Amino acid sequence: MRHVAWFLVCVLAATGAWAEAPTYGAEPSQQFFKEWLVCGPFPLAGPDGNVDAIRLPGMYQDYLGGEGTAPIAEGQAVAFDGGQCVWKRFVSPDDRVSLDDAVSKEDKSVAYAYCEVQAAEPKACVLALGSNDGVRVWFNGELVWENPGSRGLEVDSDQIPVVLHAGKNTLLLKVEERGGKWQLAARMLPLDTASLGEHFKLFTVTRADEGTATLKYRQ
Repeated sequence: MRHVAWFLVCVLAATGAWAEAPTYGAEPSQQFFKEWLVCGPFPLAGPDGNVDAIRLPGMYQDYLGGEGTAPIAEGQAVAFDGGQCVWKRFVSPDDRVSLDDAVSKEDKSVAYAYCEVQAAEPKACVLALGSNDGVRVWFNGELVWENPGSRGLEVDSDQIPVVLHAGKNTLLLKVEERGGKWQLAARMLPLDTASLGEHFKLFTVTRADEGTATLKYRQ
């Protein structure tokens, strides 16, 4: 069945039956990404429904069959135990993308957001994110960031140095909703000598389930 689904994905992509993913160029433009393919809601909490822990099961459940590498296209269905979700296009009127509007107003959920960035040549820049609640990030198929836990959206609060490859670059976000607003904000910022201190975090803070904080140096 999985081979049939993969075949259909390839056929639809080749024939143009699905529209292209939202694509951005001329980065880092410092402009917010407002157009995304989104998919959800998927379950976030475990059987007990508790969302107090830092790391929740749904945030680490691979619903795509290869987070960061699975084919993504508008209209594509993603089945999971309990139902299915469909990738759909959403264009936000604001810099802060409302996942309540784009996906669902259902609490205790998680959703994916996907876009692509085209680059004429390799370039280092900063992927600047804010989310409500926690977030995990795959860039060009690699998990480059995770910051789970309950929080409000603060623009540019997570800043991740990345290298744009010449050609297509993929960006996949996974954002959790524990209650209240469900949002994301993302853009590319320049990474240069003058902005290193402003945009590049040399240290990160990670938290265990019991809340213990650890300071780590980013290599």
